[in-house]
Amino acid sequence: MAIIKVKRHDPFTHRGNCIDRLHAEYVKHKRLIVAVDFDDTVYPFNNSEDEHPALIDLLKQCNKHNFYVVVFTASSPERYPVIEKFMVEKGITIASINKNPIPLPYGNNGKIYYNILLDDRAGLWEAVSTLQGVINKIEFNGVPEVVEHKCYNCGQWVVLIDCVKDNPRDVDEFIYGRCKCPTCGIDDDWMSFPEIRLAPAPVAKPQATPITATKSPKFGSWERSK
Repeated sequence: MAIIKVKRHDPFTHRGNCIDRLHAEYVKHKRLIVAVDFDDTVYPFNNSEDEHPALIDLLKQCNKHNFYVVVFTASSPERYPVIEKFMVEKGITIASINKNPIPLPYGNNGKIYYNILLDDRAGLWEAVSTLQGVINKIEFNGVPEVVEHKCYNCGQWVVLIDCVKDNPRDVDEFIYGRCKCPTCGIDDDWMSFPEIRLAPAPVAKPQATPITATKSPKFGSWERSK
């Protein structure tokens, strides 16, 4: 039996690199193209009782930041009005269905161009967490609060970088992130941190009374005064 060796630090399988790359594309172009599947991604196709509120909320955040939301589906064109109606009812603005939202030199021969794809058959959770991480960076330069986790090796509280919400609907839940402990040097790169807390506010240091030099009118020499 052949043994397949996987390179541990492949940049294309590293979540931190994925977030950084996508955020760099946003900084460069000021917009992103988010392709999203329809059935069983935002629309309950196989089970009529399923709901997809987290995806709906995430796409609304994409609209808020002026991203192009493109439906990329295997549905026939006859079903496009149903798709458009559903997205409008959910409060989501879509730029197009199965075609590039703007003229581009690529993505015109079957597969459209996108910066990220949300699809229940293509690693949906990973894509959602990556996109949410980018939105966190855009809105809060990481997270709205400074979040720390307890280093499993030395017990030191360490600040997390690029935290990703495990549940986009829960504004207080930040679980996934990366950090390097300054005490023991352990590099926790994109792990799930069960023990986290909001970092305590820094204590303001009392400012010393400034001392200036003035000229004494009596003695004609310089002396220190408050």
